[in-house]
Amino acid sequence: MGKYVFLEGLNDGEGGPVAASDVAYAISSDPSIANVQEALDKLLYKANVVSLSGGGSYEIGSTVHGVHLAWSFSKAIVSQALNQGIGALDLDVREYDWDDDITSNLTFTLTASDGKQNASASTSVQFYRKRYWGVAAAPTLDNAGILALSQEFATSLSKTLAYDATGKKYPYYCYPASFGTLSDVRVGGLAFSDFTQSLQSLTNASGHTEDYWVTRFNGIQTGANIQVAWA
Repeated sequence: MGKYVFLEGLNDGEGGPVAASDVAYAISSDPSIANVQEALDKLLYKANVVSLSGGGSYEIGSTVHGVHLAWSFSKAIVSQALNQGIGALDLDVREYDWDDDITSNLTFTLTASDGKQNASASTSVQFYRKRYWGVAAAPTLDNAGILALSQEFATSLSKTLAYDATGKKYPYYCYPASFGTLSDVRVGGLAFSDFTQSLQSLTNASGHTEDYWVTRFNGIQTGANIQVAWA
């Protein structure tokens, strides 16, 4: 719907509503604007907000058997499309099922236009390595022993942990060798170097195998809250 302005001094002194598109307007910072209607449209324009879901985090070595993409917009659109070879979609579509297996990082990006500007959103299927930590009475851990420790997805080796070594146990910290080597280890805030690292091939729960640094204190511990910062 058009906008109107009220101008004095028109029609022999009588004011009245005039379509904003009929009132010339110029501004040097935006030569594309030719009238008040266009200036108001730009001033009052609100960008389309796009929400896209369907991605997730998975362990490296696993297979994701397809994903369900779903999305929404904050305003009407005149076009929309998905990447990864999917292309343009009907305007009323708000879901898409990707049926192919996924074994490596894959990002889906939805792009849409409201007729004035484009907006986009992305969601990714990401595969991560894990790091493992905990305590054990044994001075070495086999593959199963490492997988039985506490664990999380990670992209770096830096981690601050609290170990409960009650009953005489070794604190362990295991992470992918690709993350690098330890450069600063602190126990209770103090520099610490009384630990051993061994390079060990580890097969994770999803079947992926790679080298890990398996790290443990040299001496068996008894504390219930041993604060360790690995970096």
